[in-house]
Amino acid sequence: MKWTSPSDKELFWDGKKNKINELYITLNQITILNPIIIKLEGELITISSKGKFELLTKEDKRIFGKFSNDLLGKMKERHIGEICIFIIEEQKLFNPISNTEKHEYHLKDIKHK
Repeated sequence: MKWTSPSDKELFWDGKKNKINELYITLNQITILNPIIIKLEGELITISSKGKFELLTKEDKRIFGKFSNDLLGKMKERHIGEICIFIIEEQKLFNPISNTEKHEYHLKDIKHK
């Protein structure tokens, strides 16, 4: 298999039958939990025109996430350091093989406090 990474590096993987089977088993064991909507108050730390954001909650937890293009206008109205209310969809993925949980955050709305 051959593909190009986001940094335009060409990558290659020679998938032998046993490696493909290992990958298949690993992917089938990953659990994707239903997303939940959470409401957080925090400081806007970073805004990217590429649809990424960072916030610092009142509990000093940093959250990194993405937002869709339809929120770009609203995001441009916000300022770094501004305290906002964030409506976020949180998606949890659990890999039992590595016993790790990954959280993905997608901004649904942002409001001035």
